[in-house]
Amino acid sequence: MFTNIGGNIRTLRQRRGYSQEKLSELAGINAKYLGEIERGEKNPTASVIYKLASALRVSMCAFFPMDICPLVNHKPAADILEPFPSRQENPE
Repeated sequence: MFTNIGGNIRTLRQRRGYSQEKLSELAGINAKYLGEIERGEKNPTASVIYKLASALRVSMCAFFPMDICPLVNHKPAADILEPFPSRQENPE
C-alpha cells in the first residue's frame, strides 16, 4: 500500500546531484539517519519529510503516490500544511 518513501527520497536526491551528507546538511538532519531512511530502515516523521522536501525544493507529495497525497483546491495537500516548529527531532 505505501510507497518506498526512502527510495523516492534517494531518487530525488540523486537527481539533484546531492550526496547524503549534502542533503542532510541542507535539511538539518543527521546523515546516518538519512541513509537509514533511504534504505527503509527508519520511517521519517512528518517534520523530517518536510525538511527533506524543502531541502530538495519539492512538494512533500513528491515522496508519495498521488492517491495518498491528493490535490486540495488544485494544490498538493502537503503544500498547505504548516511544519511543526515546536516539535524537536531526535533521530539518534
